Order: sequence, then structure tokens, then C-alpha cells
Amino acid sequence: MRQSLALWRLPRFDLMQIHNMVDWETHLATLQQWKAEGRIRYIGITTSHGRRHAALEQALQRAEFDFVQFTYSLADRSVEARLLPLAAARGAAVIINRPFDGGALVDRLSALPAAGLGGRHRLHELGQVCLKWIVSHPRSPAPFRRRRTRSTCARTSPPRTAACRMRHCGGPLPTMSPASDIAAGRALRHVPNMITVVRGLLIPVIGALLLQERYVEAFWTLVASALSDLVDGQIARRFNARSRFGAIADPIADKLTMLTVTLLLAWQELLPVWLATAMVLRDVVIVGGAVAYHRLFGHVEMAPTWLSKLNTVLEFVMLAAVIADAAALVDDRAMLPLLFAAVLLSVATSGVQYVWIWGRRALTLTRARTARDPSVP
Repeated sequence: MRQSLALWRLPRFDLMQIHNMVDWETHLATLQQWKAEGRIRYIGITTSHGRRHAALEQALQRAEFDFVQFTYSLADRSVEARLLPLAAARGAAVIINRPFDGGALVDRLSALPAAGLGGRHRLHELGQVCLKWIVSHPRSPAPFRRRRTRSTCARTSPPRTAACRMRHCGGPLPTMSPASDIAAGRALRHVPNMITVVRGLLIPVIGALLLQERYVEAFWTLVASALSDLVDGQIARRFNARSRFGAIADPIADKLTMLTVTLLLAWQELLPVWLATAMVLRDVVIVGGAVAYHRLFGHVEMAPTWLSKLNTVLEFVMLAAVIADAAALVDDRAMLPLLFAAVLLSVATSGVQYVWIWGRRALTLTRARTARDPSVP
């Protein structure tokens, strides 16, 4: 230890630990003397083997340590019963070994549905899930959770890795066990898709009710369809139960529902033909543009803008109001012209916005492609 101090040119060590409890009673006497002399600030003891937990527990009960280090992760939770509570009772800060179980834990978690570990707690990497779960344990001493985490996480050489680990330490901590999250996510991962399928099955039901002029039933079925859209979106976001099927089927079910209701109401002369034409034309332009973009440039990731979301809400409110008026549930004839005008404005502005955004992207890609190969038209 004297040679290490000289080589590092340090006045003292901040922390000196007895590794794997090797002859810990002998070493402890020396470390306590150095601490009394001011050459060590803190004394710790470590073990990386689960079979030594009983011996570590006895050492903590017999002697005073500032730090204790042991293995703890989602894959190995054996210290929860006794060692974590004992460390908290003795006032010892905790250092965790093998939070990723040597990398095997990340591999195991990546094979499972995300289960809200990203969506529910706004965690974007499995590393964040593992680390934040550890520091959120109620028995974890506050100095470890709050003050020491950032300096420990930042102790790495590559800047990109340091920035990544610092992100792990910031933001809200999980309030629910990831093991419970995983179980919840596995149970709920198919629920959003099932709701989407049910919403798709409601489309012919709504159409049949409108054709039979059973407007009361059609109104409440349309409301149920809209509520199911909100519910499956909340479940998918909260438990990160998104899927490729849902990403495709959900907007298709929404569009087919709106298209069916729009065309039938226009055919029954309850909705102005010019407004129905504008609504359908907007969707045709957007879908046609997306297909053309995909054929020319490849993958298209359509993200709805706030104008598009507003247009969807206005269209639903307007269609529901028309059906409610036909069912004599409300008398909103004086309000309908205002809704028609608002929907027409949102249809036009959101449609132009989509054409502008994707037209600019297509132009940028075309120029870049031409710059790389002038022979490309």
C-alpha cells in the first residue's frame, strides 16, 4: 500500500477494500490503523461469490465497514433478504458486482418483450433497466443511490461510454420491479393487437348499422371503437408492447373505420359530398405519396404530425356529431357547419404539410443521389 501511494503520488486512498474477504480480520487491523492516521478515508470488504454471503454477514455484524461490495442483479437477488437490509442498518454504502451478470442478463432480457422497461420508466437501453433497478431498491443506502452513482458511472475512458453511463444514472427511477414488469409485459404484449383486431371487426358492424339507419347503435359502436384505439395505444406505450403488426394494422383499422363512416354518411346525404371528397382525397394523396416514396427511396417511417392528429380528432368529432344528430341524441345542426369548416381546414393544411415534408425529403435524397452519381436522373 505504501508503494502504491508513492507511485500514484497520493496523500491517501479514498477507499481500500479487503478483496473477497481474504484473511479479512488481519487486514482490517492494518486498515483501521491507516484510517486513524489519515492515510485511508474509507474501509470496505468485498465478495463476488454467493456462497460467501453468510461469512460476509458475520463480518458486517462483528466489525464496522464503510463500504460493502457484493453481487446483485436481476439474475442474482439473493442479497435482498439479509445483506441489503444489514448494510442499510450498519450504515455501509453498497457497491454492486456484476450488475449485468457478465453480460448474460442483457442477452436474456433482450430475448423477452420490453415489458414497459422502456416505456413505463423512459429507459431506452437494457443497461439502464439493470442499473436503475439496482439503485431503486428501497434498502439501497442513500449515499450510494444519490451521491456516489455519478462518479462511479463516469469512471471510464471512452467518452461515448461515459456519456451512456451518465444517462443511466439520470432521470426517474423505476417504481415497479422489472421482474414484475416483464411478467406484466408478457401477459399484455398481445392485448393491443387483439384490441386492434376487434376494432377492425367493428367496421362492418358500424357499416351495417348505418345502412339500417340504426343511428343510436352506430353512434355508441363508433364511440367504443374510438375508445379502444385510445386503450390499445396506452397499453402499447406503457408496457412497451409495440409490434410490427400493431404499427401497420392500427392505422389501417383507423382509416378504414373513418372511410366507411364517411362514405356511408355521404351516400345517405347526412354529410356534404364536397367534404367527404376532400377527406378521401387527402388520404389517397398521402398513401399514394408513401407508396411512391417507398418505391423510389426505400423504407418509409410515417410519423403523424400534430396537424394530422388534430385532423383525426376533428374528423371523429364531426362524424360522431352527424350520427348523434341523425339519432336525435342531440340537436347540433347549428354547430355542424362550423365542424364542417374546421374539418375542411384541417384536411387541407395537414395534407399540404405531409406533401411539403415528404417532398422536401425526396428532393434532398434525389440531390444527394445525383451528387454521388451524376448519371442518375
